Amino acid sequence: MKIMRFFELEGDTAATDTRAGGATPGRAARTPCVTAALCVLCTLSSLLAMLLLSHYTSTLDELRSTQADTEVEARRTATLGAAPLPNASDALTFLAHGSCADQHKDQAFWSQLARLHPQLFVLNGDIIYGDCDCRDCNPADCAELDGAWRQLFEKTNFGSVRANLPMLGMLDDHDYGQNDCSEDNPYKHYAKAHFLRRWNAPPVDPRWARQGVYMSAVHGPPGRRTQLILTDTRWSKSHYLPTDCPMCEGKERYVAYNASTGGSVTAPNGGPRMMSEEQWAWLEAQLRQPAEVRLLFSTVQVLADGHGWERWGLIPLERRRLLELIADTNAHGVILLSGDRHIGAHYKVAAGVFGAPYEMHEVTASSLTHSYRGDRGADEPGPNRVGPLVHENHLGTVRIDWAAQQVTLQLVAADDCGVSHQAWGQQCDEPGSGTAGATLLDLTLNLDDLRPARRA
Repeated sequence: MKIMRFFELEGDTAATDTRAGGATPGRAARTPCVTAALCVLCTLSSLLAMLLLSHYTSTLDELRSTQADTEVEARRTATLGAAPLPNASDALTFLAHGSCADQHKDQAFWSQLARLHPQLFVLNGDIIYGDCDCRDCNPADCAELDGAWRQLFEKTNFGSVRANLPMLGMLDDHDYGQNDCSEDNPYKHYAKAHFLRRWNAPPVDPRWARQGVYMSAVHGPPGRRTQLILTDTRWSKSHYLPTDCPMCEGKERYVAYNASTGGSVTAPNGGPRMMSEEQWAWLEAQLRQPAEVRLLFSTVQVLADGHGWERWGLIPLERRRLLELIADTNAHGVILLSGDRHIGAHYKVAAGVFGAPYEMHEVTASSLTHSYRGDRGADEPGPNRVGPLVHENHLGTVRIDWAAQQVTLQLVAADDCGVSHQAWGQQCDEPGSGTAGATLLDLTLNLDDLRPARRA
């Protein structure tokens, strides 16, 4: 009863003690004072409660407002009215692909892509350039990746095209956060999550649980099925062997594994690898699915030889494993599409080479914004290459003529730059020497030729 004592008046002479159970007029006299004091205390408590409630409500409103702003920004930058993918029942007859799009540039290729009106566009690596500053090497944060994705999604030309053109994407080294990165890239989990959120992958998307972001899809009815296979050649890849002669022809940055460097040991037995065993098992399952045309995307080149840049041929047993898997699964109609190199080209190998089940073709489409124009490498050795390299900024296209059973692969100019001088990482000099939409490479394949020869 400390509160009561506090409000008792010291000079209250009327207070008497009635040990015999009599009346207590002193207590009755004190009642009005105590009641008034309690009223004051209640009023103060109410005022304090109102102040606290007001502060809480204001803070809550502020948090809700901040959250709402964040969600609005996330929806604005992540969806941008993204066009839905084609129905699985719809036959594909025309799609486009490309790689290496620097978000710092104007990206004129979006206008050319819109003029082509493909059913689907596949961004085959280096969708953005977000190499992380590794001074702190915090695997849970990379301001460069954040800024790169934000800059791309704020481009109005990208937003307007994405609203009308279905797109798929695969990560390569620069959108995984490190140039030429391998399995020990500390940013790969952060980059993967950032990519899947930006491209609206729902929680049930299997890529969230995979070692990488590889994926596949089949479109079209029986007899006109196109299978899209996007492999992830970064998440689990071993390190390439560094060259002993930097920028020497054929050994510019890397050299191939051989028997003396562990190249004779297969990946399942501890040798260098391009993909995880998980992805290999997945790929085998995909190749066993029925399809008439299979577009197998690899961010790095598969059939190319003769240069010391990134390619499957630097780990020879893994390239052989890939082509032998195509043979073992009897997967006909396989066409290889790659990027990464900042040049365009067509490559082919005959049946039996590297274990190929039939004549294999590959088209490299790179770059959308900054193809290589310098003297060095303008005519690099290419024992499996057909024709010259393409040095203009370009898009790749795939046309499927189901009636004629033919597939036409082209590279078309992505802008008007042509082969005008373009300092590395910069816009091309004005005026350009080319014409957007011009055909730079053109070949047609018969589907009957993309199947193993019939045994007698």
